[in-house]
Amino acid sequence: MRISEVKYTNLKNDFGYWTVEVEDIGNYLPIRIKNKPDNYNPFIGWKIDDDVEKFIEDTVRKIAIPDDADISKVIPWGNYFDRTTFCFHKFHHVPHVDYPGWVGNLWLSEHPEGSRGTQFYNYNDDWKKDLFDFPRPEELLQEVETTWKQWDISKVESYGFEYMGTAPAKKNTITIYNSCVPHKAYIGNEIDKSWSQLVQLSKRRHFMSSDDVVGTTDLNNSVSTLKNE
Repeated sequence: MRISEVKYTNLKNDFGYWTVEVEDIGNYLPIRIKNKPDNYNPFIGWKIDDDVEKFIEDTVRKIAIPDDADISKVIPWGNYFDRTTFCFHKFHHVPHVDYPGWVGNLWLSEHPEGSRGTQFYNYNDDWKKDLFDFPRPEELLQEVETTWKQWDISKVESYGFEYMGTAPAKKNTITIYNSCVPHKAYIGNEIDKSWSQLVQLSKRRHFMSSDDVVGTTDLNNSVSTLKNE
């Protein structure tokens, strides 16, 4: 595997994302299933080869992370979406953030253009302070859908978010972005299955019990909930 081309897309004056073209990469299928969807991630987890995880980590470090950044954790996970088995609560339609830091998402499945990607939102500029002070709509945890129904941007914005743009999913590219920026999956009606591998590099900081970055208050100990895109 090697980096072919790097492109930066500016969505706002102070936020954008990188798209990294990857060459000499094999085909990877989500056959090493690790876990079922949990309370905060609607996707099935899977495990890719260690060398692919390391390549994503090294790419994120090279392209996005400042030399003086203090990285405390490297957290890999795979996301696998299967429309035929999907059944989950609607809370996942609300944007979330991962730990403060940077994430690289390597797309490994084919998608028609414009049908799959990652949507980015702003919430009171909290991400600029590595925070996400969002009052969770707990009622959505009780509302279950048996098929993926993508929310309109206007519905997401009704919760106080500002839409900034969407990074498209293209096979054999890595999308790199600030992981404390609110984001959520975009899955069009054309998509029946989709999979990717992510690696998040967390900045060192002291997490407070009030920091709602991954939907849990125990942020120092609960890393397993950091599995979304």
